[in-house]
Amino acid sequence: MPSNILIIESNEEAAAALKNLLRNSGLASKRVSGCAEALESISATPYDLVLLDMRSPGQEYLEFIKKLRLVPVTSRLPVIALAGRDLKKNELDKAKKEGVSHFLMKPVRTKDLSKVIRAELPQATTLPMPVSRHLARALHSRFSGTYQLNSMGATKNLVFFEGVPVHLSPGFFHRDFGRFLRHRNVISLNENSYFSGPGNLRDEALIKMGCLDYPELLQEKLVYLTEELVASFGHPPVSVTETPFPCPGGVEPMAVNLQDIFYKGYHRHIDLPQHRRQLEGYSYKYAGTTKDFFKFINFLNLNKQEIEFLGRIDGSSTLAESTNGDKNLGPLILTLVALRMIRLRESPCQCDPPENYPLRTLFNAVDEQTTLSQEGQPLESFSELIDQIQDETEIPAETPSHTGPESHTLPDQAEIDGVWTGLKEKNHYQVFGLSPENFSAGSLRERYFQITRKYGPETLIQLSGETAVRVNEILDRVATAYNNLCDFIKRERYDDIFKAAPQGSSPKSMEKIEAQVQARSGEFYIGRQDWVNAEKALQQACNLEPFNGSWMAHLAWASYRNAVEADSRPLREKARHMLNRSLALARTPHGHAYKGYVLLDAGRDIQAEVEFTQALKLDAQTSAARRGLRMIEKKRNQRNKGLFRRLFG
Repeated sequence: MPSNILIIESNEEAAAALKNLLRNSGLASKRVSGCAEALESISATPYDLVLLDMRSPGQEYLEFIKKLRLVPVTSRLPVIALAGRDLKKNELDKAKKEGVSHFLMKPVRTKDLSKVIRAELPQATTLPMPVSRHLARALHSRFSGTYQLNSMGATKNLVFFEGVPVHLSPGFFHRDFGRFLRHRNVISLNENSYFSGPGNLRDEALIKMGCLDYPELLQEKLVYLTEELVASFGHPPVSVTETPFPCPGGVEPMAVNLQDIFYKGYHRHIDLPQHRRQLEGYSYKYAGTTKDFFKFINFLNLNKQEIEFLGRIDGSSTLAESTNGDKNLGPLILTLVALRMIRLRESPCQCDPPENYPLRTLFNAVDEQTTLSQEGQPLESFSELIDQIQDETEIPAETPSHTGPESHTLPDQAEIDGVWTGLKEKNHYQVFGLSPENFSAGSLRERYFQITRKYGPETLIQLSGETAVRVNEILDRVATAYNNLCDFIKRERYDDIFKAAPQGSSPKSMEKIEAQVQARSGEFYIGRQDWVNAEKALQQACNLEPFNGSWMAHLAWASYRNAVEADSRPLREKARHMLNRSLALARTPHGHAYKGYVLLDAGRDIQAEVEFTQALKLDAQTSAARRGLRMIEKKRNQRNKGLFRRLFG
C-alpha cells in the first residue's frame, strides 16, 4: 500500500506545491486546511506522516500535537513542521517537546524536505509509476539502497549505488542471469541447470565451469543489466518500496551507463501512448539547457541530426520549432526532460552556462565530417570491411567462432561507431554482403566467422566502457542476422515479411520486422509441437514488443507445454499467469483457446468450454478451439455411456 501523507496547510497555492512535490516523489497525499479537519481525517484514514504548517500564535498546533500523542495509534506518527519566521522560539521548543520530528524554516527547499521525509519514512512505498520515473528519482537523489518493485504479483529487487543501478533480480524479461546467458548461447542447458541449482546461483560457478573468464563475466553482467533496464521502459507502472543503506565513501562499483539506458529505452518504446502524449505536451514549450546538460551529455552517443538539434536549443525557440518536424528526435527529447538536462517554460527562458571545469568536448559522437583516423587513413565502412573479409584466407567451417583475432590494432570508438551506423541501415543479407539470389550456407558461415574474429571475445576483453558496449551491440546485430538466415524456417518468414516492408525501412521498422519474423517462426514451431524452439522464438518477439497480447499468448502456451513435458509445476504456474496477462492485453481467439486447454488439463471442463466458445465468438475459424470442444464432447459421451452401463447393465 502506498505511503500516505497528510498536509495541514491553509494556503491553497502552498498546499498545491507540496502535493506536487510529493507526487513527483511517488507519494500519496491529502490536504486539509486546519487542525480540527486533520483530526477527523486521521480518525478515518491511517497516515504515515503529517506535514504541518505552523504559524504564530502556535497554541492551536500544540493542542493538535498533544491530542495525537494521547491516542496509541497516532502516538508515534511522525510530524514535520514547516515553521514561519514569525513563530516564537518558545513555541518551537514546546512543539519539539510535544513530539515534532523535524522543523524546516520557510521558505522550504525541496532538497531539505525530501531529505527529512526520507529520514522519517526509510521504507516508503510509492504510487505506481513507470520504471523510468523511478530510475530518474534514484539518479537525481543519488539514492543508495534497494528498490523493491511490486508488479503483477511479482517482486523485483533493484539495487542502487549513488543513484546508479548495480544489480537486478529477477529481470524484466529474463528470469535470471543464467537464462539471459542461455538465450545468447553463451552457456548450454546443462551448464545453466547447474548454475541455477540450489546453492549454485553465484557468478563464480560460471568461471569454475570454464564458461567465461572474469573479464567476460563482468562484461556480460553489464550487458544483462543494461538490456533488462532498457526493456523496463515498456513495462507497466509499478510501485516501489525503498530501503536505503549507507555506502562507504570513495567506493565506485562497476555500474551501467544509466543516461544511455534512458536514451535506448525511449528509442525502443517510443510508440507507447504515454510517450506520445508527453511529446505532444512538450512541443510548444520553450527549452533551455541546464547545468545537468553539461553533466550528462557526454554519456550519450548522438548522431549528426541530434547534435544539430541540440545546437538549436537556446531558450528562444519552442521544441516544435527546434525539431524542424523531425519525429526521430522524440526519444532524445524524452531523455533530456527525464534527466533534467533541459527546462521547459511557457515563455522564452535562459540557458545555464557550463560549470567551471575542463571540458574537452561536448558530444561523444562521431563527427561525420572527420573521416580520417589518427594515421590519416579513411575509416572503414562496413561494406569495405566485408570486401576485406572476402579477400582474406578462407576459414574452415569447423573453426569455432571464438578463435582469437589476428594481430591488429584495436578498433577505436570512431571506427566502431561507423560500423554500427552502417549495420543499422542494412537488412540481414546485407550484413554479410549477400542477397537472396546469391545466398549460400557456406558463404554465410564463412563471413560470420570472419566478422566475429575481428570483434570477438579476445578483442572485447581489451576494450572497456562505451566502446565495449557498442562492440557488443555489433555482435548482437550480426548474431541476430546469422541466426535468422541459417534457420530455414526463419529465413522463409524473413523473406516474406521483408519483401512486404517499405523500401528504405528505418532501424525502428527493421526491429518490428525482426519481431514479426520471430513471432511467425514461433507459431510455425507450435504447429509442429516443437515447444523448445517455439518458446525461444516467441520470447525474442515479446522482448522486442512486450505488449503484443497475441504473441504473449503463443509464448505462454509454448512455455506451458515445455513445463508439462519437464513436469515442472512452478513453470506451469508461471505460464498460466503469462496467459492471463496476454488476455488482459488483448482478447485473442488463440489466447482463449490455450486457456481452455490449460483448464481442461486441470479437470475444469465447464470453464474450459466457456473459453473455447469465447475463442470461436472472436474467430469462428479457430481450429484449436474446435478441437477442444470435440474433446469435451467426447469425454461427456464417455461419461454418459459409463452411467448408462451402470444403470442398465
